[in-house]
Amino acid sequence: MNIVVSILGPDRPGVVYVVSAALSGLRCNIEEISQTILQGQFAAIFIADMPADVSQDTVHSTLMKAIAARDMNLSVIVRPLREDDAPPFDGGPSEPFVITLDGEDRLDMVSSFARVFAEHKVNIENMKALMPDAAEPGSAAETRPRRALLMFEVALPLSLDRPALRRTLEDKARGMGLRVSMQHRDIFEALHRVEPF
Repeated sequence: MNIVVSILGPDRPGVVYVVSAALSGLRCNIEEISQTILQGQFAAIFIADMPADVSQDTVHSTLMKAIAARDMNLSVIVRPLREDDAPPFDGGPSEPFVITLDGEDRLDMVSSFARVFAEHKVNIENMKALMPDAAEPGSAAETRPRRALLMFEVALPLSLDRPALRRTLEDKARGMGLRVSMQHRDIFEALHRVEPF
């Protein structure tokens, strides 16, 4: 049985080791990992194959003991990969695109564009939000409007009217004083690839 193990909390060296060692000690085979750190907070998702004679409760309690033994403060959630055997989301044939937004930070940036994607049945597969010119607290630069950069990696269904989506995104961005770019992921990666000297 495949399980999802979610880990969240303050980052410290050794977090991945503690989790992976606890899982392997229970004979849970790790099949996929996605991990990131945001402002000192560690977040990871482990997909693992759990033996039939091991329970989710055992996995959870073993992880919590291993984390406590290292004096780490992490939250742990263990659940089936697919609850009630529900099939994974399948939006049909699609192509990967990267959509970027750049401009003055706004409270509604993420929600406004996430709504556009939801209305067009576009699945967000990965997302990053950055404040490239964030100022130190108390500095003179702190009073200037903050610039925000959002990057959405999305799956555009082949059946989608892409020019219509582009127009919708451009209209929304213009109304919010933002710049928007929409590129096929292959083109985006080719343009942003750093070549060695």
